Amino acid sequence: MTGSSYVAFVTGFVNSIFITRGLGPEAYGVYSYLIWMVAMAVGLTTGGLNVTTIRFISEAMGAKNTAQASALFAWMRRLLWVAMVLMAGALALTLLFPGTYPRDIASRLHLYLAFAITCATLKSIYMFDISASKGYAIFYTEAVSTSIVGLTSTAISAVLYLCHQGLDAYLMLFLLASLAHPLLARLLMRKHALVPQSGELPSDLKGKVWRALAWNVAFTLVGLLSTKSVDTYLLGLYALPASIAYYNVASSLAKAGLDLLSTGFSSMLLPFIARAGAEGGRERVQEIFAGSVRFYQCVGIIVAAGSYLMSEPLITLLYGEAYREAIPALRIMALVGGILLPNAAYSAVFIATDSHRARMLFIFLSSAISLVTSFAFIPWKGYEGALMSVFVGNVSTYVIVAASAHLVLHIRFPLRKVLLQWLSAGIPFALLTWALPAGGHIVLSILACLVFGLTYLVLSINLGAWEDSDLAMLSQNSRHLGRLLSWVSLRKPVTP
Repeated sequence: MTGSSYVAFVTGFVNSIFITRGLGPEAYGVYSYLIWMVAMAVGLTTGGLNVTTIRFISEAMGAKNTAQASALFAWMRRLLWVAMVLMAGALALTLLFPGTYPRDIASRLHLYLAFAITCATLKSIYMFDISASKGYAIFYTEAVSTSIVGLTSTAISAVLYLCHQGLDAYLMLFLLASLAHPLLARLLMRKHALVPQSGELPSDLKGKVWRALAWNVAFTLVGLLSTKSVDTYLLGLYALPASIAYYNVASSLAKAGLDLLSTGFSSMLLPFIARAGAEGGRERVQEIFAGSVRFYQCVGIIVAAGSYLMSEPLITLLYGEAYREAIPALRIMALVGGILLPNAAYSAVFIATDSHRARMLFIFLSSAISLVTSFAFIPWKGYEGALMSVFVGNVSTYVIVAASAHLVLHIRFPLRKVLLQWLSAGIPFALLTWALPAGGHIVLSILACLVFGLTYLVLSINLGAWEDSDLAMLSQNSRHLGRLLSWVSLRKPVTP
């Protein structure tokens, strides 16, 4: 992560704590649903458009063709306005079908739809503008605007929390933040004279843009049908608003832990695999892939176990006793997300090997499984059904993706090493969850995490869950880590 990414992460996290505590589960459930509506509307509006804009403006600038870059900027912006009009019209049409929304939303549907359309329009403009800036290799537009708005919003959220303000105050803050983002972005872009200018585009270039846009739109639209998106909508219909609050608190915490530890590695994996394919072909790709799966699994296990053991003190300290029902959700999401984290390695393989059809099949199957499990469990069991959907859907996707990659790309999953990591983690995890007393005492939970981490490290090394090349690479990159690995290894010394 860059510095601005950490600022965005921290401010967003702290901001969410003020909002959840200030509103309580019922009102925060309504707030979460409305923000979900905005996010879905933005995804439908800019789906594929932003990635396509970055790519083709970058290519034009790389060819020193600034006139073409400006013409592309103008042409893509016209497409954005068309998409925004269609989005607003589609949302307005839902007024004719009030049963589409939860009762708490339908009671103020006109006001909430106006809020969603306005925020989605502003955020779509912002997302497009920063995408164009990235195409011109001006990256600080996003960094500066995100940091300023994030810090300001968090400070205002703190004031609203201390003043015991209600739902409408927090929605107004979100609306103002949505307005501030594009205004700041435009000011920063004007410093570099990044202004769209109409111009003729070659017909062959338009054809390439349309083809790329079609693929990117398809990927985005199918990806929007993720487990969380569908579950949030169905929870609104078949459960109380508080259930949405518990679900979102748990998923945000689980995702934050995984992203915090895996984002840096994920950003490096794609270029590594692409270079491996160019240098050593399929064999080298397989080697890098297997190594990435082992490291992903290690990170996932640490996050899963840590989140499970710390779930009770985390929820009660951060969000308050009112959110205790989020504890089982956090445990399930952390375990599922952590154990299945190696799934992230497949995405890099699909992109680096130009396996677009396989990637599309993977995304389509993932979304189809999410739809089936969500509609099967949530109308039946409500909040508990959402947790069942998370477990069944993610596990099914994991197995199908591994099988598809093996059959289509001949990429072998390092099953033996992963099973040994599970065994190395399962033994201390089972003992600690049995020994740890109920009540969520934070000191005992932290000690349990430390004991788990050390025991898992010792067992995974000595049971052979790592390749010698993995341990040698770690030792070469850190002398202190190399000493630690040598101390805990009973098989043979690990040397840099």
